[in-house]
Order: sequence, then structure tokens, then C-alpha cells
Amino acid sequence: MAADGSTILNTMQQVCGAIATAVATCLLVLGQTGYAAGGGTNAAQGFVDGSRYGYMFGLVLVAIVLVFFFMLKGGKEEPKLVPVQVDDGAVESLAV
Repeated sequence: MAADGSTILNTMQQVCGAIATAVATCLLVLGQTGYAAGGGTNAAQGFVDGSRYGYMFGLVLVAIVLVFFFMLKGGKEEPKLVPVQVDDGAVESLAV
């Protein structure tokens, strides 16, 4: 089960990373387009304006992650001790 969980986690990490990159790129283009539609002609300033949207998107994602992080349960439970019955004959037969 651990191998399946690891595979699922790695796949979801790659998928979410790809989606976030695509969204950030779309926001960059949206900002550049907005700057050009407003009459701007400087390509560097258009890139800066578009980058602001991407940075704000990243900031919102970090804020969401922090909210979920602090909502998690604070501590781990102590493992419960379970009594185990040992067969003394089996232990003696293993001794060399």
C-alpha cells in the first residue's frame, strides 16, 4: 500500500505543478495584454505588470496552503502497546 500511495502522491504533485504553471503563464499573458490594451508600449513594463498577476497567484496559493496546514491536527497520537504472547519453546529451538 505504501508504494501505491507514493505513486499517487508523486503523480498528483506533477499534475498540480503543471496546472499551476499553466495558470501562472496565463496570468502573465493576461497582465501583458491588459497593459497593452491600456495604451502601454514598453514590452518590459508589460512583462512586469503581467508578472504581478503571477506573483499574486502564488501568494494566494501559499496562503491557502498555510490555512490548511494550521487546520491539521496538532500532534501525533502515541502508539498503543499491545501485549504479545511469546512461545518459550520456539525461542529455545532457535538457539544454536
